[in-house]
Amino acid sequence: MPSTNPFTEEGRTRWRNFQRRVMGYVALWLFIGTAAGVGIFWHYTRRNMGPLQRLYLKQYAVSSLKSALLKTSASRYTLLVREVTDPATGRNVTLGVTDMEAYPVRGTDGKVLKDKNGYVFRLKPGVGANYFYWKRAKLRDREMAPWLRQNIYEQISFQGHFSLPFLLGLLVFFTGAGGTIFVDIRVNKRYAGGNLVRGTRSVGPKEYGRRGRETGFGIPVYVRRQGV
Repeated sequence: MPSTNPFTEEGRTRWRNFQRRVMGYVALWLFIGTAAGVGIFWHYTRRNMGPLQRLYLKQYAVSSLKSALLKTSASRYTLLVREVTDPATGRNVTLGVTDMEAYPVRGTDGKVLKDKNGYVFRLKPGVGANYFYWKRAKLRDREMAPWLRQNIYEQISFQGHFSLPFLLGLLVFFTGAGGTIFVDIRVNKRYAGGNLVRGTRSVGPKEYGRRGRETGFGIPVYVRRQGV
């Protein structure tokens, strides 16, 4: 019976082999769990976002990360804006456009059209503007992160968009890795108990001799030559 005692050479070898298998299982299921999380985000979370939400996602990540780490940082942002006249002062004010106020113009192939200024959008009926354009400016990250969260992402933080994909990917990882390790332990316990020892096999003299040299049967084998 195979030894499982960690103080014997065979026991230590079996433990090292088990560790290597576990590392392989963890690496495999880490890849599968990550792929599952990315797939869930791409095909569920991102697909349910509005056009501007998808376009601003990278800028949302930058503003959220930098505002959490740096107090006075600023980054360059590209925002779809409209200028309107303030009835109280008579001056033009610039307002950021949301997915509720504009829609992308698509070509015959279904893709959003682009021009030299960026993606082509149109204001929805009832949304007025003196000017409507893409604005590029350097703005404070601590101001942009809450503005994007409130006006573009419906009060959902950047991390919040990844919570469901992360949790489901983690569930896939732990379930798959734990199940695989459990099956491995059960199989090797059966092997250690002698339940997986293979029975007799019918082999020819040459094959028997080859296996004897490999494993050491201790029984000499003679091959009868034809005509002798």
